[in-house]
Formats: sequence, structure tokens, C-alpha cells
Amino acid sequence: MKSFFLVLANSLRNTFWKIIGAKTVGVRIIAVNNYDEVLLVKHTYKPGWHLPGGGIKRNETLFEAAIRELYEETGTKITNIKFLGIYNDFSEGRNDHIVLFTGSVITTVTVNSFEIEDLKFFSRDEFPKDLDMHCKNKIYQFLDCEPSAHIGKW
Repeated sequence: MKSFFLVLANSLRNTFWKIIGAKTVGVRIIAVNNYDEVLLVKHTYKPGWHLPGGGIKRNETLFEAAIRELYEETGTKITNIKFLGIYNDFSEGRNDHIVLFTGSVITTVTVNSFEIEDLKFFSRDEFPKDLDMHCKNKIYQFLDCEPSAHIGKW
């Protein structure tokens, strides 16, 4: 029942933002463990697997937001945090700006939020079929050490 209300709240929020033309800025993190596996989360309010991340709070830097969001969603901390790029998502009437970071996981992970249904580390050969296409593209760019556009489409 809780996930039904989260899905509804997420849908209403997205509709409201589209109506008023809101611009949003968020962060995503490619968190990697010692085995070069990437940490993914499955939300309770939208389908598929995604990179951890979320919105920025008032008076919070982008780096602080990335560290906080990762901890809130997964209970883990990271080191060696690095900026990878800024991407835009204008699909479905959105006006999202996503700042992408990477870092090395230094603590164990646990489901740490009512927003998260599951989380898991995946190797490049094990990525789930329902991994968000945009996240998948950015992860492969990172793992393949392709030069990041730093600015581009999500």
C-alpha cells in the first residue's frame, strides 16, 4: 500500500512540474566497489533499476547532495568522489538537469530508505534487463573510460 502512495505522489509531482514548467537539478552517483561492480537501486515508486541519487537541498553543494543522497538511499559512504558531467533530460515534458558523479564505496550497503525496494552491486556482465536506459548508457561510458561529454543529453 505504501508503494501505491509513493507511485501516486511521484506521478502528481511530475505532472505539477510539467504544468508549471519547473526546472529541476539533481545528482546521480556511479558508486563502485573494489570489484568494479556498480551499485544500483530499485525504487518503490518507479519501475526498473537506477543509479542512486536525487534532489539538492537549499544551501547544499552538488558534492554534498551526491554524498547525502547515496547515504540516504543505500546507507553507504564513498571516497574519491569525482564529477563526471552535466546532462539534460527533456523527455516527457521534463526540464531536468542531472549532475553525475562517481566514487568508491567504503562501507557496506543496506536498504536505508522507504523509497528503496532493493539495492545490489552488479558487474558489467550482470546488469539487470530493466536497468534504466539512460543510467545504462552513462555507466557504460564510465566503465569503458570513454571521454565524458560533460554536457549532453541524459
